[in-house]
Amino acid sequence: MLELRLGMPKAPPIIAFYFVEPPQLFERSGGPRFFDRYMSRRRAIGKLRAANAQKREEVELWTVAIQQARST
Repeated sequence: MLELRLGMPKAPPIIAFYFVEPPQLFERSGGPRFFDRYMSRRRAIGKLRAANAQKREEVELWTVAIQQARST
């Protein structure tokens, strides 16, 4: 994830960019509904963490490029 902090009126203070497809948030397993939601969220978080680890170097390079472009 890459966050840009803005200082513009009437704009969101932070805009986040994600570089991976978000996982499905809810999957029914046949158990109690609250447990399905909890487990679906836990699985989704795990998938996002794994994807973030794979993209970390690429996003860091983008961050450096953006910072360099801002300073020139």
